[in-house]
Amino acid sequence: MRKDHNNSLTLAIALVVGISMATGTVAIAGTFGISLYGGFPWQHSAVAVASNNVEYVDTEFQDVSQVLGGRLVYMFTDPDFVGIDLTVRKHQMSLFAAEETWGTLELTPVLVGLRFQQMPEKRGRAFHGGLGLGISLNSFDKTAHLDSLEIEDPNLDLRVKTSFAMDMDFGIDYFVVPQLSLSANVEWLINYVPADGFWGEEHLFMQSTTLQFLASLTYWLR
Repeated sequence: MRKDHNNSLTLAIALVVGISMATGTVAIAGTFGISLYGGFPWQHSAVAVASNNVEYVDTEFQDVSQVLGGRLVYMFTDPDFVGIDLTVRKHQMSLFAAEETWGTLELTPVLVGLRFQQMPEKRGRAFHGGLGLGISLNSFDKTAHLDSLEIEDPNLDLRVKTSFAMDMDFGIDYFVVPQLSLSANVEWLINYVPADGFWGEEHLFMQSTTLQFLASLTYWLR
């Protein structure tokens, strides 16, 4: 198995930059929120590996794992329904080709976004939505089957790169008390992972975009 050891450093830098953006407005009175969430993604693409010119129809994703992640939110006071957030999540999916497992694609999107969030003063229902942009730190753990194929064919050396990612989400919240809310939401995570070493083909990507159904618990510091 091989991993991109630069991912840890890139993730650390992204977190520092994102947190700095999220907390750079501390001088303006506002509300912080800290969320933990999880859920299940739906991977809809019938073909896993493709380019603008070709689709490898014998490739597909299976065994898509659950999503686990966290969110740091900063809500302004004027207007009080607008904020910014930093989200980090992780999930994985197995790549099958010619009915054999080639490996596991691991995805860690790190996104900074604009958030719209109703903030009731008492318990009750609210709604939220948002748009996030950032990067996805990706790695690919190869199986012994793929390792043997790569030994036999020097033109095959599958690798993945860091990718651009964005998401759009909408959901409903219930504030148990003003400081604690439960949420359910749907997120469309757009993430096409660049792939190299696939028999000399250029501009390949893995179609790892997912629709995610998530639940979260948020503690509000206000």
